This record gives sequence, structure tokens and C-alpha cells, in this order.
Amino acid sequence: MRLILQDHSTRWAAQIPELTKTQYAVLKVIQEQPSIEQNRAAALAGTDRSTIA
Repeated sequence: MRLILQDHSTRWAAQIPELTKTQYAVLKVIQEQPSIEQNRAAALAGTDRSTIA
């Protein structure tokens, strides 16, 4: 599993170097629910509000 995650991280960085996985997750949530509150978006993205503030 560790090797799979390492490979995924390497591929992610090559394909979308300007965004972290967390940033992408939050943007995806906001795209699907534009009027969502910040703490709810963070929860749906699997992070906390202070991480994305």
C-alpha cells in the first residue's frame, strides 16, 4: 500500500503540480456546492477548516 501511495503522489505531482490533493478536494466540493460554508466544505473534503484557511 505504501508503494501505491508513493506512486500516486508522484503521478499527482507530475499531472497537477500547482495543487495539493487537499486543495483539489476542496475545490471539487465547492464546484459541486458553490454556496457551501467553509467548515462544511472542509469536512466533505476530509480536512479541517484551519488547514484550508
